[in-house]
Amino acid sequence: MACCYFAAKQESGKAGLGFFIAGISLGVRLSYAPMLLVPLLLRLKERGPRLQFVAAGAAGVAVWLIPLIAITGWAELTKAAQTQTQTQGHFANFGGTVSTEPDFALRSLGLFESIWADGFGLYWEGLHVVTACTTVALLGILAANWRAVVQRVNRSVLLSAPFIGCVFYLGWIFFFQNVVHKSRHVLPLVPFLALFLAFACAQIATQGHRFFRLVLIAFFFFYGYVALHLVVQHKELTAIAQIHQYLATKESDALHIASVPLIKYYLASQALRAVYMPIRDEGDLHTLDSLDDAAELVVIGSPLQDRVPKATKTFYHNPYVNRMWPELTVYEY
Repeated sequence: MACCYFAAKQESGKAGLGFFIAGISLGVRLSYAPMLLVPLLLRLKERGPRLQFVAAGAAGVAVWLIPLIAITGWAELTKAAQTQTQTQGHFANFGGTVSTEPDFALRSLGLFESIWADGFGLYWEGLHVVTACTTVALLGILAANWRAVVQRVNRSVLLSAPFIGCVFYLGWIFFFQNVVHKSRHVLPLVPFLALFLAFACAQIATQGHRFFRLVLIAFFFFYGYVALHLVVQHKELTAIAQIHQYLATKESDALHIASVPLIKYYLASQALRAVYMPIRDEGDLHTLDSLDDAAELVVIGSPLQDRVPKATKTFYHNPYVNRMWPELTVYEY
């Protein structure tokens, strides 16, 4: 947002600051870069010190790229960027892009849910009834001011750099990001979409009927409750963190943990002492049969088909706080 703001400024110094911020942003979150592409290119198209703008952007990139090359090494960095850990992995192996999830209806539903439920905290199946109250109140506010909102979306708005950037970014995430399972990709769109909601609320606050002002108060009351509830839940442990806490009381050299590699990586990085057995395919499952009878085996995720667990425990967290593993079950053998 800062990049878009400064790039639109007439003063070349402030516009150069926008390019510098854009360069730094590439090292923070590369997948958000298409959002900035249109505002920057439109600014370069205008008359001005283009070389200065390009130099400012290059300086922003240098802030993070030079230390990264120095620490990692050019050969290792290039290899990591090209192989399955990054570029190839993102578009082909990890899943979620249009090449691995080609169902357009599913992608559209996931994108809408991310904006509606995750981005704005409005009602979706399984959410608290308070979110339904928030949704009804907000829809009433928009309906009462729909004509005023539409009038604000004139030709100048539709042809503005931020709006075109949002449309371009929307196409980028729809085809090339994991909008089916991850909600974080819509984050850059939320502030711009919120402007329309804010304008509708402002219309009621300044010119609205008394009834709609009461609706506006109710909306902010319910919305505040939802926000505070999410803040509290963000401070609670996720399901995988609860599992780490649970297994920390059992850690020993005899404890064997079988799970997918990513869960193994998380628990090992938390210094949980155990023998880790990553499960990638059916062949890895057969290695569990060779375990000593004295070994304590814990399987995270799915049960073993040929054994009956002596204990089962399931851990939860709100998926609208964190979509990653909102429900995980531990099977003890």
